[in-house]
Amino acid sequence: MSHFQNRRKRSFLGHKIKDFVGRRFWRPENQIIDDTKKAALVLECVKGVPNVKVNNRDPYVSAELHIELNKDLKLEKSHKIAHEVEQSVINNVESVQMVRVHTCPTEVMCKKK
Repeated sequence: MSHFQNRRKRSFLGHKIKDFVGRRFWRPENQIIDDTKKAALVLECVKGVPNVKVNNRDPYVSAELHIELNKDLKLEKSHKIAHEVEQSVINNVESVQMVRVHTCPTEVMCKKK
């Protein structure tokens, strides 16, 4: 076997292994989006999740979502809720390991705790 053929064979096997490892957490994108929305809506102050994007990056999935919060919440409270949503998604959606949360103001009132 020539040096070139040997390199091609190793490259091919490397891609196959990478494909296998990268897909071990693979789930249909729509299912990840639905699970991400459910995990965000667990928090009472989150009134909606109008936008979720997922990105399958080997070997994990990252999610970016917008959450609707009461427009009159203080910045500190909104920031705390965004972190809680991030942790909820990471803890409840198996394949998602990185989350970016954007907050959007809405007219709906949030119950005070």
